[in-house]
Amino acid sequence: MDLASSGTIKTFVIQEYLPDDIEVPQPLAIIDVPQADGSGEPTRVYGLLTETELDEISVGCTVDVRFRELFDEGARPINSFKFSVPREDKR
Repeated sequence: MDLASSGTIKTFVIQEYLPDDIEVPQPLAIIDVPQADGSGEPTRVYGLLTETELDEISVGCTVDVRFRELFDEGARPINSFKFSVPREDKR
């Protein structure tokens, strides 16, 4: 199954209290991502919002979806979803 390159925020949280070596605030969201061919139900995924101002985040907002490396833990990279408000939607 291939996923579309954009999805819709279903819910989100802004993490403010994390260990000192992790940048805050850190917005995380649950996103519904449709299948690329438009068939079936969307897939619900969880990940980090990046390159986005906090006031741009709201339930129902469309975001770009990327699957990329979060960090490298030894011999194996750790991958996850990252989201951002599309550039043309930014103020």
